Amino acid sequence: MLQTVLLVDDSTAIHALLRARLKDEPITIHSANSGGQGLEMAQSLNPDLILLDVDMPDPNGFEVCRRIKADERLVNTPIIFLTGAASSEQRIRGLELGAIDYITKPFDPAELRARVRAALRMKFMMDLLAKKAQIDSLTGLWNRRYFDQRLEAELSLASRTNGSLAVLMLDLDHFKSINDRFGHPTGDEVLKRVAALLVESVRVEDVVCRYGGEEFAILAPNTETGALPLAERLCAGMRAIEIPIRNELIKLTISIGVASTIGMTDRALVAQADAALYRAKENGRDRVEVASAETVPG
Repeated sequence: MLQTVLLVDDSTAIHALLRARLKDEPITIHSANSGGQGLEMAQSLNPDLILLDVDMPDPNGFEVCRRIKADERLVNTPIIFLTGAASSEQRIRGLELGAIDYITKPFDPAELRARVRAALRMKFMMDLLAKKAQIDSLTGLWNRRYFDQRLEAELSLASRTNGSLAVLMLDLDHFKSINDRFGHPTGDEVLKRVAALLVESVRVEDVVCRYGGEEFAILAPNTETGALPLAERLCAGMRAIEIPIRNELIKLTISIGVASTIGMTDRALVAQADAALYRAKENGRDRVEVASAETVPG
């Protein structure tokens, strides 16, 4: 997969030179000809590396760097300053603003490639570690941390596009009895089977997370029916699972609470789905309950 490099420099000659020097690297280079354009493109592209000229008209490279590092989405984007014979004070200033390196003009081709490769390797490792921190180690699903972040993003997208978003909260019925009778290793295998069923049953755009313990959560964007058919399909799929353990077949059921932005308060979706899940448990388990405006907890 190609990594993305944003080159911000007001010299067209520098753009042509760098493209020629880096043409054999596994990267895609995007060009910005001013600090202002660079800021806009950084926000839209979220690049893997920014090569940033120091000496540009307002805003100069230092100010562009400061604004990028103040942006929560871009704070971890590595920046390499491009500069002439920079003084020690300038280098220190740039590094204190958050840049990771300087490349001095005129560029030595081998040094340029080596520094760009090192920065991109660092970004790749940072992204890998960040992704691992958002994955549940047992099931391989996204974890609660990722769910919280993705929920905000999906709500924002739904608001901008007049779309919809459904949240499904799911809880395995009587899971404690499985751990008590057969032990936690068996319980872990059950959770893996459940995770696999959920992933197989949803659409590509749906997001399945392990919310905690035996509880799972699904974000289902653009579900005009409020995701009720999906929830009912998941309940039916769970009933069909039989896990052989010690000459017994473990049968599973799941309770599901569903809430949707259709006719609902966006920011309370999880609380609404949780309340519906609680009702599903109270009403006998192995069922789906849908939140309504009248049943939203105050």
